[in-house]
Amino acid sequence: MLIIISDGEDHNNIATEIAKEASDEGIKIFTIGVGSTKGAPIPIKRNGIVLNYKKDSSGETVITKLNEEVLIKIAEEANGQYINGNSTSEVVETIREILNKMDKKEFEAKQFAEYKDQFQWFLALGIFLLCIDIFLLERKTAWLNRLNLFNENL
Repeated sequence: MLIIISDGEDHNNIATEIAKEASDEGIKIFTIGVGSTKGAPIPIKRNGIVLNYKKDSSGETVITKLNEEVLIKIAEEANGQYINGNSTSEVVETIREILNKMDKKEFEAKQFAEYKDQFQWFLALGIFLLCIDIFLLERKTAWLNRLNLFNENL
């Protein structure tokens, strides 16, 4: 399943050909049309507030027109459906219904195993044996004496 949210302006007329190929691969395409059929500038928003409108490379405001025919054709070619995007709540509800009707398949599953750490027992035993060695055994091995770590034989 593929959901395309677009104004439908197809500048190179290749969208319907791609939709046919997607349909052959078993991909359904659902198109959601946004914009106005009369044409409108593309707003640039931040936190729901319109800051400016999209400009082209020459600084002119870009005007986009909703081309529902192209979006309908794409959806039909790929066994999908066209949804008018003027009402967000209707779009969300329609997509939810479509998803609930579709067969759901699991593509990948990950399995996690939780291990309980037991290193602390070995760490405690090692520290205990180290303490015995340091505090109870006064003799040092010959190689430790040769290292002279604490400059004892100056």
